[in-house]
Order: sequence, then C-alpha cells, then structure tokens
Amino acid sequence: SINSSDGNLYWQYPVGIDPGTSLTAAPLVSEGLLYVASTSGFVYCLDADPGDGDDEGKPDPPGSDYDVIWTYKQQDLKPFEGSPVMVDRLLVLPVDETDLLALNATNGNVTWTAQVPQASNITMDLIAVNGSVVVGGNGVHILDVGSGAEIWTYDATTSPMVGGPAAVDEMLFVTDHRGILFAFGMVENQPPVARISSPLPDSQYR
Repeated sequence: SINSSDGNLYWQYPVGIDPGTSLTAAPLVSEGLLYVASTSGFVYCLDADPGDGDDEGKPDPPGSDYDVIWTYKQQDLKPFEGSPVMVDRLLVLPVDETDLLALNATNGNVTWTAQVPQASNITMDLIAVNGSVVVGGNGVHILDVGSGAEIWTYDATTSPMVGGPAAVDEMLFVTDHRGILFAFGMVENQPPVARISSPLPDSQYR
C-alpha cells in the first residue's frame, strides 16, 4: 500500500511467494477491507488501513505493518485470474475458466460455488447489477447472488463476450469479440431481448 499524498510505502504483505504465482486480478476495497486474489488459488482479506495498531482477524507476526483479517485457500488450487465483485457482502470471484465462487466478505467462508451455464468459459469481467452477478462467456448470464442459480441467459455462440460490461440508467451494455455492442434492459426472471449495434458502417446490426 502506497500513501497517495507523497508516494511513500505505507505497508506491504508477501502475497504470491510461491514460484509461478502472480496477481492478475485487480484488488477490491470495500468498507475498509482490501481483497486480493492470486493465481495460486488464495484469496486474502487485509485491513486497508492497519495504522490503528489493532491486530484484527488472524494473528500477525510481531512488528508486522500489515493486518490480515482472513485467508481462503482453494482446495484444488485453481487460479483466480479475474477480478472479484462485491454484492450484498458477498465476494464473488471467477475461478479458473468456467467456475464461480462466493465468499462471505466478513469471514471468508464459502457461501456457494457454481459453474457458468452451458460450461461457458468466462471471457468478460464480472459486474454486480441490481443484486445479481453478470457473467460473460458464450453469452450473457445473470446469476442470483444469494445462491449462484441462473436467472436468465442470453445465448451468443457466434463470438464470446469480452471486456468490461457497464450498467447505467437501467441498461446493461456488453461487447463481443467482433466489436458488436449489446444493450439489455434490466428485466428480471425472463430472458431479455438485446438491442444490437456495430461500429461497422455496412454491418447488418447497425
């Protein structure tokens, strides 16, 4: 952690000390806690501002400048390569290529695990919308955050969804590998109809 005012190092924690371990997922900060997922199958929850001197959560080595709240170890050490999202105090993470994991953000306990519908590879960043989790692969999948159950799926087998989705004004926007933009209305419990456009002037989707 670096002081944003002067660039000085505030504290550091040795995440990813195992050979071949890297951090490809963006960290997430929520309610004063920092969540970090590694490619070696670990999730770490740390106090984002441990300067109060209180050792919360797990016991830390004497003299350490960090404060670990909890850690989670994936049983088969599948990598966490995508960035997590937080919704309703659940930390939802993509695991390997086709799985999702939801952890209690307070204690790191597993709330649910799920496979993306149709075993679709996760190719799009996760996003939380209206208490649900949006997952992109060979289509757009909306999952219930409480259970991981599928609410609805929009099939798009021609080209995988990629990049970071966006939600604004009751609309969800995603793009596929061809550069085509899909816009969905915020409907619940039923498959939506997508409005499709393309940056190509002669495209049939324009």
